[in-house]
Amino acid sequence: MNSELKMNMMGAAGERLVSSFFRGLGHTVEESLSTYDRVKDMTIDGETCEVKTQQPFHIENAFTMKEDQLTKCRNAAKLIFVEVPSEASNVIKMWDAPKEDRKFRTRMTKDGRKMYLLDKGRMNLLHTFDDTVIVNEVKSFSNSTWQGK
Repeated sequence: MNSELKMNMMGAAGERLVSSFFRGLGHTVEESLSTYDRVKDMTIDGETCEVKTQQPFHIENAFTMKEDQLTKCRNAAKLIFVEVPSEASNVIKMWDAPKEDRKFRTRMTKDGRKMYLLDKGRMNLLHTFDDTVIVNEVKSFSNSTWQGK
C-alpha cells in the first residue's frame, strides 16, 4: 500500500472514531460528503469540525499541519487530533484544541518543509481508545518509524 493511500485511510479511520465518539455522547454528527471539503470534515451539533489523525511531532510535543491546512484548522469551531500510537503504545488518544488556545508556531523539517505546530499542552484529552483491533488497524496505516511511547 503506498504512502498516500495509507495516510488517507488513517485520516478516514480517525474521522470514524471522532464521529462515533460524539454520537455516543448524544451529539448530532454529519460527515462531509466531499473528501476535499475546504471548510470541515464534519459538523457536530451544526458546528464545523476538522479532524487531524497523526502521530505527534514527539520531540516538540505537538501536532503538525501543512500551510494549506492552516486556515481550515484556525477557523473550525472544533479541531480534534486523533493521536496515532507509536509501535510502543497500545492506545489512541483523542485531543481537543480549543479555539482560544490555537497558538501556532513554525518549524522547518530536515527536508526543508515549513510545518505549523500546535502544542499538546494547550489541548484537552477527550478520550483514550484501547480496543486492540482498532489500535492495530490505525497503527497499520502509519508511515512513522518512531519507536518511543
